[in-house]
Amino acid sequence: MRNIHGSVRYDSSIVALCSHAILGIFEESSESILELYFGLGCECLLVPRTRGEYPQTPGLTSHGLALFLTYLVMAYPEKEHKRFENIFQRASKDKWWEPLPNQLLPRHLLPSESDIKCKERIVELLKGLGYEES
Repeated sequence: MRNIHGSVRYDSSIVALCSHAILGIFEESSESILELYFGLGCECLLVPRTRGEYPQTPGLTSHGLALFLTYLVMAYPEKEHKRFENIFQRASKDKWWEPLPNQLLPRHLLPSESDIKCKERIVELLKGLGYEES
């Protein structure tokens, strides 16, 4: 597990399952993350990395997270489905919550193909930040 933003943790093996260039931004500066969120119109706020620090790390609000995930699902439905399935499988093995059905998110619930406008918007933002789509 990797510790970021104080007490928030994520498993780098889960993140690695998604090959989006967008994920590289989260290893970079807070400014890149903020530009990405702002460019997509995702509501966020600044939070401190540790208690007593000046807030400078962007964190999505619940509305911002919903919009951010919507963009990813619309632009990369197949990749996102695989990523969600891997997260759910890992959560089931690690017993993050119980019980989990065998298939938590059926593929047919996501778009059958990429939304070109969403994908172009993400790609444009990534290029502007110095990243290439993978």
